[in-house]
Amino acid sequence: MGKPNSINTFDFMLKGLRRKWQVKGGWQLIDLPNDFFIVKFNLEEDMNYVLCSGPWILAGRTFIVRKWRPDFDPVNEVIGKMALWVRICGFPVKYFKDYTVANIGKVLGDVVKVDQVTIGQARGKFARVCVEIDLSKPLRRFVEVESVAYSVIYEGISLICFECGCYGHAKDKCPTIATDPPVPTC
Repeated sequence: MGKPNSINTFDFMLKGLRRKWQVKGGWQLIDLPNDFFIVKFNLEEDMNYVLCSGPWILAGRTFIVRKWRPDFDPVNEVIGKMALWVRICGFPVKYFKDYTVANIGKVLGDVVKVDQVTIGQARGKFARVCVEIDLSKPLRRFVEVESVAYSVIYEGISLICFECGCYGHAKDKCPTIATDPPVPTC
């Protein structure tokens, strides 16, 4: 999201991702039009690690990682979805089961993965699930389970508008806030 502060974007991305991605096998970065990239992994487990361990941030910008699809067209593609980790705060440990957390995650988006630390009940402050969210729709601040609301924290994204709930701008730049017309002066 956004352009990195670099003259040579390809080299910037390559160096930054090499530092961040601690993978077992090799990988290759291929640049495409409109600041899109393809990453070819030698090992499927490395691809899954990159898909599920983000969000990845370079130079203060979120690098959206998605699985390649045959109809991908970098000239006309619009970034509409993003996979990220979500915390469901105060969620009771009795619900820390793969099936239950995944069902709650479906309320927020398409479930990619349930955190194994959550399932193992190693920590109890929140349940954690990786979901693919639709960036054009308002993000939910709460989920309700058995008439109890639990707050939701979206990890690694800073441009969430808490006026309209959408990603991509802060509340002070929200297009849905009606601005008062200027008061005429004499």
